[in-house]
Amino acid sequence: MAQLTTSQAAQRLGISTVRVQKLIQAGRLEAVKYGRDWLIQEQALEAVAVRKPGRPVGYSPGRKAG
Repeated sequence: MAQLTTSQAAQRLGISTVRVQKLIQAGRLEAVKYGRDWLIQEQALEAVAVRKPGRPVGYSPGRKAG
């Protein structure tokens, strides 16, 4: 199994490395910390690769839920 760095994963997903790091922090992308780097299994990218662009339906910034 190939392991990717955050920059390699970002390139494959077509997103920024900062976005990959945020996905890891949110628990949406499985990764292992190795020294100062995060290593991501190739198959873990499938969990976030299939997504619709844009905001979720009903999303409104500044609107309070409830």
